[in-house]
Amino acid sequence: MTRERAKALVLFIKAYSEGREIEYSFDREEWKSSRGINEFIFEHPDMDIRFPVAQEYRPFEGRAELVAIWATKTGRSAIKNTMPLIWVKHKQTGKVYCISGFHEVEVIINGEKCDMKSLFDNFTFLDGLPCGIKR
Repeated sequence: MTRERAKALVLFIKAYSEGREIEYSFDREEWKSSRGINEFIFEHPDMDIRFPVAQEYRPFEGRAELVAIWATKTGRSAIKNTMPLIWVKHKQTGKVYCISGFHEVEVIINGEKCDMKSLFDNFTFLDGLPCGIKR
């Protein structure tokens, strides 16, 4: 292995250890996600790896967008005066929290108010997607 290859692999190994998604391919045409793979082999001779092609996201503008995305992801519809059960994962600590309160432009996580920008910057949904909406 060359030093350049080792330097590149360190970035992928670090990302994988943090739970970030990596894509891999054996033909450079069909790329598959590393999500759900418990043991990833980084040095397969016929395999290429890459970070997923970035998709632009932005923070939710308010509660309505957040609940709409939740409804789309779960296939459920929000019932008036009923609070949806939305779980999020902190990017740094990996701790999982349930959003316990909704206000127009902020949510309550672990008893603390969190505006939509902080939600976007510090949390992901449990499937690893950003707590935001595609631009």
